[in-house]
Amino acid sequence: MEWIAKDFWKGALCAEIGSEFFFPERHETDKVRIAKRICDRCDIKQKCLDYALKDPELRGVWGGTTQQQRYKIRNRSGRWS
Repeated sequence: MEWIAKDFWKGALCAEIGSEFFFPERHETDKVRIAKRICDRCDIKQKCLDYALKDPELRGVWGGTTQQQRYKIRNRSGRWS
């Protein structure tokens, strides 16, 4: 999986678990909830979120947030790359 190849993802919980929960379909709210719980226990959650905030097209759960949540964060903070 290419998205795991970044150096700072070494040791990330998602890298150990796989991408099944992190790229759910729109109706798979249980998977989103599970992914967020995994992110909450991950040591690199903030680095992952920072990475995801740089790319508005990035899909899935990153740093404990969905694409829609990241859009709101960017909109509130003016963080548009």
